[in-house]
Amino acid sequence: PNFEQPLELQTFNLYHTSHWIIKPATLRYTCSFVELVAQDAETQFPCWFVSHAWQEAVCRFVACLRQHAELRNALGLAYWVCAY
Repeated sequence: PNFEQPLELQTFNLYHTSHWIIKPATLRYTCSFVELVAQDAETQFPCWFVSHAWQEAVCRFVACLRQHAELRNALGLAYWVCAY
């Protein structure tokens, strides 16, 4: 992450997410990120695996996931994202 620039939604990417959110949270609790956010073991089981360029803005990535879920009738199903 570029520490000299202010963070903005349109440029906040997976490098920022990993540095500011994922690593601190998982280090504190000594677990994976999915263990922090999933409600139960059933919701942790992924139906799709997704890998993507980390420099892509998270908001654009989420928009792509939403479109994929709509096209595949997968709304509400779990995705396994390479960084999370």
